[in-house]
Amino acid sequence: MGPEQLNSAKIGSLANSEANLTSAQRDAIRRRVQRGLHDLETGQFEEYDAAGLRDFARLVARSARKRTIADTE
Repeated sequence: MGPEQLNSAKIGSLANSEANLTSAQRDAIRRRVQRGLHDLETGQFEEYDAAGLRDFARLVARSARKRTIADTE
């Protein structure tokens, strides 16, 4: 599957996911996005170190793998 096909598949998957949301879920997402945009516009955000975030993501992934393995034993 080429990059263009992969992107089309991802977009289709997102569209299907959105179709399965209730109106309450859509409203909640809309409110969170609006709150996030407001925070950005008013300077209420924190800058994070990219390397630190990558390390944190690895830690979370490792923990999830351990939990998945423990759940299957």
